[in-house]
Amino acid sequence: MTDKKKKCSPFVRGLLIYALALAAAGLITLALLYGALDAYEASRPESAIKAYLWNIGENGPTEACLAALPELDETLKSREENISALQSLLADAAYKKAPDLSTQVRCAYRLSLDGQPLGVIYLEQSEKSSFGFSPWQVCLEEYALSPLLKKVDISLPEGYVPTFNGQKLDERCIVDHAVEYETLSQYYDDMDGLPRLCRWESGAYIGAGEVRVLDRSGSQLSEESLTEAFYLDNCGKSEKSRAEEFSRELIARYLAFGANVDKNYNVNYSRLMELVIPASQLHMRMRASEGLGYSNTRSCKLLSLTLNFCTDLGDGRYLADISYVAEIQGAAEPVETESQVRLVMEEQNGVLLASAMSNYREDI
Repeated sequence: MTDKKKKCSPFVRGLLIYALALAAAGLITLALLYGALDAYEASRPESAIKAYLWNIGENGPTEACLAALPELDETLKSREENISALQSLLADAAYKKAPDLSTQVRCAYRLSLDGQPLGVIYLEQSEKSSFGFSPWQVCLEEYALSPLLKKVDISLPEGYVPTFNGQKLDERCIVDHAVEYETLSQYYDDMDGLPRLCRWESGAYIGAGEVRVLDRSGSQLSEESLTEAFYLDNCGKSEKSRAEEFSRELIARYLAFGANVDKNYNVNYSRLMELVIPASQLHMRMRASEGLGYSNTRSCKLLSLTLNFCTDLGDGRYLADISYVAEIQGAAEPVETESQVRLVMEEQNGVLLASAMSNYREDI
């Protein structure tokens, strides 16, 4: 006995055909709906500018963008590396509609990166339409890419060399051999032969880059060492010890003179002048108060002194940067003050004497 296949009834077959037709109609409706939504989205200017930046991120800067690039230093980075960096930066650019530049037929958007303006992109609606919507497209690109440019610009002592991504800069990048140290700025007018810095300036590049500094021996310096204090600290151990000992005695006598310790002005003044070069800047400052014979009810003594750095200025001259703590005793409780001074010393007949002193920080 054989099994007989069951046949679908006309009703079931009709129901299946109806369901298939309904599904097909639904798919067609969804396709039309998605098409209309895409057309509507394309008809919005903001969608066009988004797509424009997305395309740059995927395919690279446009010809108009590349044409706006200033001259780049291809000894630091190749053109391809600069363009790749530009592509990444523009892909992250922000945009904002510019009503002052927009018209009835044009829509303008300003581009910027980290608040720096990069240019303006103009959009127009296409004559072609889809589902009754006309898409926007770029009609004009105006770029100003200078905010993206970087360069190596650093001032270093003679013989020090900056590197970029491990490559030494050419000496032709030195644009000034006589940059003044800010630390020594007040002494250049009165003293000859003071050390100066060389300013290095490279051409332009785009994107990231590692700038390092090599000293005269070719050793790489740490970021913490790139300071004037480090560059100027060129004295040996014995010179520093001698400068610190002299500074300690001078500051102690200076404080005693200023506070008029023991109310004996003439003695305090004479003891201070023993360590000062006659007719020097410091001597003239102290002499301005000579003979005042003032009376002071407080005392002042040196508690501690630190030599921060010492510079050999040549011809027996030295510059010392000093921090010291003093205690002032008056009618009330003792008060400690912390000060920082720069002291110019000169060697005369084998003895150190002071010629100038400036206080550049004092906290009470």
